[in-house]
Amino acid sequence: MQLASRTGDPDQQMPPSIYAGMVDSLFMNPAPMIFGAFGPAIAAAVIASVTGDFLGWLCVPLFVVVGLARALQMYRYKQRNSPLTVAEAVIWEKRYRLGAIAYGLALGIWSVAVLLRTDDAAAHMLCATTVVAYMSGGVGRTFGRPRIFHLQVILACGPLITALMFVGGYYHFALALLSFVFFVAIRRLTSSLQRIYWNAWLAREREAALAGQFDTALNNMPHGLCMFRADGRLAVMNRRFSELMSLSDDLVQRGASASDIVADCVSAGSISAASGNMILSEIENAQARDIITTDPDAARDRSAVMDVSANGRRRRRRAA
Repeated sequence: MQLASRTGDPDQQMPPSIYAGMVDSLFMNPAPMIFGAFGPAIAAAVIASVTGDFLGWLCVPLFVVVGLARALQMYRYKQRNSPLTVAEAVIWEKRYRLGAIAYGLALGIWSVAVLLRTDDAAAHMLCATTVVAYMSGGVGRTFGRPRIFHLQVILACGPLITALMFVGGYYHFALALLSFVFFVAIRRLTSSLQRIYWNAWLAREREAALAGQFDTALNNMPHGLCMFRADGRLAVMNRRFSELMSLSDDLVQRGASASDIVADCVSAGSISAASGNMILSEIENAQARDIITTDPDAARDRSAVMDVSANGRRRRRRAA
């Protein structure tokens, strides 16, 4: 398993599973993005109806068409029934990027049209507020692939800030400055969120690797091992133990109790009824004990350990 370093560009040497997970995060919870995509269309319709600007009216169907296209994209992604592969992730990321670019361009064109073609201060404020609100909503969605969000910010907010400064005046300059500071801040926020998400995925990959190593070591032990939790349910049983005791392999998956395991061992003749009762008594008394069973055939090494643990207390006993 390839695990990338915590330093440097996260996109470099990214494990395939992490990359697929980050692309998948772009399509999580599509409802807010779909409904939010039609917010600028409503704002554009309001401004166009008040100012009577023809270009403003043309921006309304532009927002609707791009929003519907992105909604269809989300719907098609959710209809998938198989895990996302790396090859599919590359394709879906490109599709999402195209949609983000298209909507960013639409926002940029609309903001320039409103600011440069109208003199209505309220229209200017509504336009700037709409762009800021829409871009703020993208922070929680694109943290997995922040470069897409950064590109959308440049396409949507660059023209807005430029047009505000071109219009001039104290209020417009102040709004342009505040917008610039805000967009720089959310750009840094998305990068920080990606690092957090990246580190969480790395920790998950490392835990999976350690679990695999533990499973390998457990199933290659020369002795059988069976461990119970404090509540008496089966926690761990290696393959050697199930072979020695003639037990089924699905006991761990179905969460068998200690009484179930002991009863199966007694039925198979692996341990005596007295030993089985002793084991169950130790569990009920919240103590810890190792029971070592031996094969009557001295020519074979046939030993198994039952480890019963409760409340952190342990003691060992050998039975011949």
